[in-house]
Amino acid sequence: ASDERFHSKLFTLMSGSDVSGRKYTVRERRSKLVSSAMKVLTNAFWLSFCRILADLLSFALITVISRKYGPAGTGDYSYAFAVGTLVAMISTSGFEDYGIRQYARAVAAERPQLWRDILSAQCAQLLVGALAFGLFALVGIIRKGNILVVLELSVYVVGWTLSRTFFVPAMAAQSMVRPALTDLTCRLTAIVSALLAVLLLHPALPVALAVFPLAGVTIATLALANAAARGAPLRPGRSVRRIISTLRGTMPFAGSDVLNQ
Repeated sequence: ASDERFHSKLFTLMSGSDVSGRKYTVRERRSKLVSSAMKVLTNAFWLSFCRILADLLSFALITVISRKYGPAGTGDYSYAFAVGTLVAMISTSGFEDYGIRQYARAVAAERPQLWRDILSAQCAQLLVGALAFGLFALVGIIRKGNILVVLELSVYVVGWTLSRTFFVPAMAAQSMVRPALTDLTCRLTAIVSALLAVLLLHPALPVALAVFPLAGVTIATLALANAAARGAPLRPGRSVRRIISTLRGTMPFAGSDVLNQ
């Protein structure tokens, strides 16, 4: 049924008529095409601009860390980010693309249940990620001397990737400016705070990175609030069958995420 509605919408757009069968005039079709193109370009600009700026600042941060803390500090930072990325993949991979596809296909009446299914499955997978982090610590993959830095950056990266799941309602509606700016603001705050701390105060590395986990929690919270503002219920579903079905649906997208790393 979802596929039929999706193809029906596509046919309507291509045929130049609305749902009642009324044909669009040439001016109306041109206006709709221009409006759609501008929306795509605006979304693409903000997503690209925010990501590029944050990535450039991240490069600046690791450069400063390498100069101030030497090879040992750089290694601790890079390793912590690698572990955090692995934990984030275990915790959230597949949900963003799966959620956007399903949300865009679903009619308004189906979206609350769809969101509950996504939210409950995401909570289950997040628990798996937390268990994986604990296992890494127990078997010695995370050194005791570096566990605080790894924990800080893991919370940050998981919060960041989790926000992309929570922004699904906005992204499915092609409303990407606010998610992009929220992402940029939180990442910018963490990176600039760390840069200033390292350059001005010269603290221990865990102290310099203390804002990172706060930024991760903040961006995830703001993303969830954005979803709620778009009508997404905050209470997850409780059906184990639905959770398993949703996790199965995310697997192809999770595989793609893993291959893209």
